[in-house]
Amino acid sequence: MNFDLVIATPPLGLKLTPPIYGKFGRINNAEHFFIEKGIESLKTNGVLIAVISNNKLTSTGSEKICVNISLKMIF
Repeated sequence: MNFDLVIATPPLGLKLTPPIYGKFGRINNAEHFFIEKGIESLKTNGVLIAVISNNKLTSTGSEKICVNISLKMIF
């Protein structure tokens, strides 16, 4: 089922051990997992709102996610 809007508040800093692999590659923390699953649950022009730490989308491993989505950040 796909949605127009997905809102996520993943547990910040939670590591996934062992890491899992998804559409955008290796997922080793909860924020990446929630973002990937949120994107997969969206309709074509849907919106994902996620509360994440300010360095998650600029850290190593996030490049594939950022390239594949239209990103708007609010601080």
